Parts: sequence; structure tokens; C-alpha cells
Amino acid sequence: MSTANLCKCNNCDSILIDNNPQINAKEYSLKGVELDMQFFGGGVKDKYNKDDNYWGCPICLTDEYLTDI
Repeated sequence: MSTANLCKCNNCDSILIDNNPQINAKEYSLKGVELDMQFFGGGVKDKYNKDDNYWGCPICLTDEYLTDI
């Protein structure tokens, strides 16, 4: 059985496979209902002159509501 780090979108309640987990995050057995995160970016710079690239919820189109499981 496959395992992965997971996170939850607290806006739409989706469970996502976490592509940017915390160090030493626990891995969980996959049930087959988890969604893949979507990568957002395109070379846009934020106010600190860093690339504004991030992984987020493919339904809500943001990382604003993500919480590690």
C-alpha cells in the first residue's frame, strides 16, 4: 500500500497529498480519495523579491487554507 504526507484544505475539506511537508512529517496510508496538489507560479516576484511559486489546493486555487495532517 502506498503512503504519503497529507494536508487538508480547511475551505473545501479536501485531503491532499502534501508536496511540501514539514520535516519529519508522518506518512499515512493512501485510501485513493486524496487529491494531488497543484503547483502555482510563473516567475512572479513577491514584495520580498522572491519567486511567488507554491503548492496549493486544486479546487480553491490557493494555499491559504492548507493545514498539515
